[in-house]
Amino acid sequence: MTSQYHFVLLHGGCFGAWTWFSIEARLQKAGHKVTALDFAGAGIHPAEPNDIATFDEYHKPALDFFESLPENPEEKVVLVGHSMAGFALAQLMERFSHKISFAVFIAAVLSGSGVSLNDDTPLYAIMTSQESPSTHAIQFQFRNGVEKPPTSFYYPTSTLKHIFFSEFDSEDMVVLASKLCRPYPMEMLSTAFTYTKEKYGQVPSVYIKYSNDNTFTPPAQEYVSSKYGPFKEIIEIEGGHFNYLKRPDEFIQLLESLAKKYIGEEKSA
Repeated sequence: MTSQYHFVLLHGGCFGAWTWFSIEARLQKAGHKVTALDFAGAGIHPAEPNDIATFDEYHKPALDFFESLPENPEEKVVLVGHSMAGFALAQLMERFSHKISFAVFIAAVLSGSGVSLNDDTPLYAIMTSQESPSTHAIQFQFRNGVEKPPTSFYYPTSTLKHIFFSEFDSEDMVVLASKLCRPYPMEMLSTAFTYTKEKYGQVPSVYIKYSNDNTFTPPAQEYVSSKYGPFKEIIEIEGGHFNYLKRPDEFIQLLESLAKKYIGEEKSA
C-alpha cells in the first residue's frame, strides 16, 4: 500500500491553484492530503497583481500556510512547484526546511541566491533569446505609466495554445486559461533573496525538465537545474509546459514514487 503524504501544490506565473484540479482530485482519491494555494493576485486571491512589489507579498499565502503548520517531524509536507513557483520553493525551503520532507521543481524558474532574475545575466539572456517563443508573446502592463518599468505581464489569448498547451488535442484548457489567467507581478523580479546549502540545500529535491517546453525553454531549464540545486535527480520528460495536466496519471505515479524514495531515505538516515 502506498504511504500517505501531504502534498502542497504551487502554481506558475499568470495561473492559479486551479491548474492542479486533476492532480488534486487524483491525489485525494489515492488517500493523500492536498493543499493547492493561490499566490497573491493569482487565481481567486483578491489582491491586484500590479500592486505587488516583493516576493514576500506575492508568496504571502504560502508563507502564512507554512507558518501555520505544526512543528512536527511526522507532519512534514511534500512541496511541488511549477514554472515561476521555483522562486517560492526556494524561499519556503530556506525558511521552513524543517517542515518540508521533499520538493519537486517542475520546469521551474529560479535565479541565483542573492541575485535577481533581471540581474542573472546568463539565464535572462536564455529566457529572452529569439529562440524563446514566450518572449514574443508576452504583453506588459504599466501601472505607473509607460515611462516607468512595467508592473506586470500577461499572455494574450491568441498565444496560449502555442506557449502553454501545444500538446493538448482540444481547446478546453485554452478556453479555461483565457477566463482564469491573471497578470504576473513584475517588480519583484528586480529583487533577490538568499537561499543556502544549510537550509534550502538540506531538503531533498528533484527537478523535472520538459523537453518540448515553449514557455520556459529546455536550455533555460538545463541552466537552472545544473546551477541551482543540489537536486537528487534531474528527470527529463518529453512534453510541453503543462505535461503534468496532459498526463496526470503518469505524473501522479512519478510523484508518489519519488516521495516514497526520498522520504524513505530521510527517515532511514
